[in-house]
Amino acid sequence: MILIPGVLRLTPLASLAIILIVVGSKLTKPSLYRAVFSQGWEQFIPFVVTVIAVVFLDLLKGVLLGLFCSLFFVIRKNHHEAITVVNEGSNYLFQFTKDASFVNKHEFRRKLRELPNDSHLLIDGKRALFIDQDIMEILEDFRQLAPYKNIQVQLKQWGTY
Repeated sequence: MILIPGVLRLTPLASLAIILIVVGSKLTKPSLYRAVFSQGWEQFIPFVVTVIAVVFLDLLKGVLLGLFCSLFFVIRKNHHEAITVVNEGSNYLFQFTKDASFVNKHEFRRKLRELPNDSHLLIDGKRALFIDQDIMEILEDFRQLAPYKNIQVQLKQWGTY
């Protein structure tokens, strides 16, 4: 191919397009689409977006678009209530469920701001498998500001995350 670029330029682009379509269709058989569809929408949509973007844009843009689409679904799936709040009078319990990441940063900060003055806060981290550094920074900032609102903060089973 390197030695005969002039001959390659004589090949009609329509012929090359047909060859690419045939090869591409053999690489992505309908059974593959059915298999990915059976895994759910969160797998199927990024797959189809990637395939369509590769066909209509180019390989790099298609893969990047599929990657961003997949990232959206990963963040959406992992965004859940990471903190359960229970209160009795002026006593509050913040209990971390499974994990807390940067996705839960706004939720955690909002719940801390909603605490009334003169309350007691117990933060239980025993169920947390992972607590992101962003959450730790918010907690540390709150612990420094809590005395000004007369809020007592206590940590229960808090590891080094």
